[in-house]
Amino acid sequence: MQFTWTFYEMFGAFEFMFHQATSNELPPEVWERWSETLSWWLSLPGVKAWWISRPAPFSASFTSYIDGKLQQGPAYGDASQRWGAFLRTGTSPEAAPLAKEA
Repeated sequence: MQFTWTFYEMFGAFEFMFHQATSNELPPEVWERWSETLSWWLSLPGVKAWWISRPAPFSASFTSYIDGKLQQGPAYGDASQRWGAFLRTGTSPEAAPLAKEA
């Protein structure tokens, strides 16, 4: 329930920004940043599964927008893999090892 509530709140904010952007009330560069963030979230299997099985609807236009992103496939495969590695190891694969203290 906590996961579902958290994602309803987060996607509700995305939906609000989507509608603000489509009515030219949100600067395009701000929406682009959040749209890319939304794409990253949708690249995660658990988030995709949540979206498909959500128990309550969002607006029709936002739902179509998200469904279109899902049909495009994951846009952030590399970022999702880096994130998974970070969760498993606590560090980024590209991070330099920490110097040992003397």
